[in-house]
Amino acid sequence: MQYYIFDMDGVLIHSEPIIMKAAEDALALYGIKAGREDFLPYIGAGEEKFISGPAAAAGKEAEIPAIMAEMYRRYRENVYTGLAVFPGAAGTVRELQKQGKTLALVSSSEREKLMVSLDAAGIDETCFTVILSGSDVARKKPDPEPYRKAAEMLGAAAEDCVVIEDALSGVRAAKGAGMACVAVTNSFSKEALLAAGADRCIGNLDELLQELL
Repeated sequence: MQYYIFDMDGVLIHSEPIIMKAAEDALALYGIKAGREDFLPYIGAGEEKFISGPAAAAGKEAEIPAIMAEMYRRYRENVYTGLAVFPGAAGTVRELQKQGKTLALVSSSEREKLMVSLDAAGIDETCFTVILSGSDVARKKPDPEPYRKAAEMLGAAAEDCVVIEDALSGVRAAKGAGMACVAVTNSFSKEALLAAGADRCIGNLDELLQELL
């Protein structure tokens, strides 16, 4: 039996422009200038690093909780009107569940952001047997802990799990956990994803669904 474990941001939904703008604006309220180029190294490793990195560099570590709260407030304000769902994402999840596949969702996002994002995307959380957020682990991607913990919760062996990722950090986490990894070229190039360890790359989730069915 195979288990399919999905990352969320960059695989199912395109929330990065919204959360990056929320982070940029929240930081600006505290006199910290940062933007997309500053956030790129943290993609896939948890959006709180969009705040903690620039704030620490500016010597404003004490302000991090308040800036973080402002970022999430702004994200909630805009996610229902600005969120993009990748082609084939919701349909792939629904169809795989319909076919009796066991699915999990593993994201570095904090649980608050993860759940509101799923709701805004119209993806039913009950499609997933396990939902693991960045709030549920001690070490986020690229550490393999999130994927190892998901397999444990599923009662699955690592070799029976297929991870669908888009980020270099996520690919490294999946391979570090001993799992197969299919990478979607939504955020990084095929060459970069393969170099990070992806077993193969696809252009969109429709390709994955066609192959599986």
